Amino acid sequence: MRLLLLCLRYKAMALHSTISVLLNPAQHSYTFDNQAHHMRCALFNYLPGTMGPPAYPHQMIVKAITFDHDRINFYADGSVSAGTLYVTDKQNSCMYALTIAVNEFFNIRIYSYNASQPWHLIA
Repeated sequence: MRLLLLCLRYKAMALHSTISVLLNPAQHSYTFDNQAHHMRCALFNYLPGTMGPPAYPHQMIVKAITFDHDRINFYADGSVSAGTLYVTDKQNSCMYALTIAVNEFFNIRIYSYNASQPWHLIA
């Protein structure tokens, strides 16, 4: 997913247009370029009682997707909408977070979470 988002950012800049990825938490899918893609091994979900966001966990997570309107927008100037999406495996045994922060440098971060090691930056 991280590589896809990086590619979509560059595509928006190259085409001088806005590209959106619509996240569908009910169907555990995402859509871009009019094509839906279903997640096979992961669910838009979070483990109950987990604090977030990963970089500064200070409040309970209450939504699996924090991007406005469940949409990630990539703009022609290289900027991207900010937010976090949380995914778990189908057994709810582990959780990951993908974050895009608003700052002067574009960065997608991926964190892993489990009870023995809360929020560990992995990419």
